[in-house]
Amino acid sequence: MEYTFDESDNAVRVRQMSRLISRIRYRQFGIMITTSYVDGQAYKEVVEDGHPILIVTASDIAGILRNNAIDSSNIDDWLRTIDHSINRLEAYYHRLNEYLRN
Repeated sequence: MEYTFDESDNAVRVRQMSRLISRIRYRQFGIMITTSYVDGQAYKEVVEDGHPILIVTASDIAGILRNNAIDSSNIDDWLRTIDHSINRLEAYYHRLNEYLRN
């Protein structure tokens, strides 16, 4: 997984995308998350070459927040519920791994 935290005018370019592509192993996929956008050439190469990469951009993040009615008045509560869900999932996998080891 790669992520960038950029100003809105700083696109993810081919170089950053190539770094992610080079790290993907057989039967794995990549995730590119950016608070900006992906340059057209970088996106074109991912699509044309069929790389298994999920791309999440600023507009995707905004859409997720909008679709869940998240705004500045309730984002802290929403993030806490996500943290709680992730902690429960991690605890479940930890218990499962312990069970499988025994």
